[in-house]
Amino acid sequence: SWSDEWLVEDLATDLRANGSDFTRLELDDRIEDINSLVQAIKANRTVRDVEIHIEALEGLSRMEKHNLADAICSLPELRSLLVYKNSFFFLGPLHQHQPWLLENLRLCKLDISDQQRVDLLVSTLKGLSNLKSLDIGFDCSDSGRVLCALSQMQSIYVSLECFRIDYKVQNNDILDDRIVIEIAEAIERSTTLKTLSLPPFSCNEKCYDALIHMLENNCVLTRIDYWVRICNLYYPDANE
Repeated sequence: SWSDEWLVEDLATDLRANGSDFTRLELDDRIEDINSLVQAIKANRTVRDVEIHIEALEGLSRMEKHNLADAICSLPELRSLLVYKNSFFFLGPLHQHQPWLLENLRLCKLDISDQQRVDLLVSTLKGLSNLKSLDIGFDCSDSGRVLCALSQMQSIYVSLECFRIDYKVQNNDILDDRIVIEIAEAIERSTTLKTLSLPPFSCNEKCYDALIHMLENNCVLTRIDYWVRICNLYYPDANE
């Protein structure tokens, strides 16, 4: 918990010390002294893996969230970044700093409510030259908008080693299989993707054909994760 100021002070001291064994930063509770933490992160040269949980962003102003994201994205050794809420605040800093060592990126609850946000997402991802794994969750139940975003991202995710995609599904909604078809038709030509996680789908005949065609023509995939619908609830299933 970082809600006690003395804990934040200890963490800030460790960050500034740049110890070779301090390579992971996980923020999983409310942060009282955000300014001190931000300055300490900016002084760090050893942290490689960063994980930001939902609670860490609670109570922070927009500017404080941006400053935290900017400090994290400027870490010179950043290899892995996992963000579980308000991921949009990290796109600008990622776009600006383009951490060249970043391999693993998770952006949950990502707002794509307008085209400018999608454009920023695509531009940001294109600037991450060493990215190998992308786990993205859209805070959107409009399948048309999700399709549009995926279409613009196609050249990016087919070149990864791991791609996971999800979006908001309402219990009573009819699933739009076009999303899975779009992914399957793109990945059919991928020569790098080994792990794929698909969002919930109902799988009509056209969807089945697209998935079968993908599996017949792709020689690289080793793992596919998908969601099984049971009584209006979704459960993860994995097949290797």
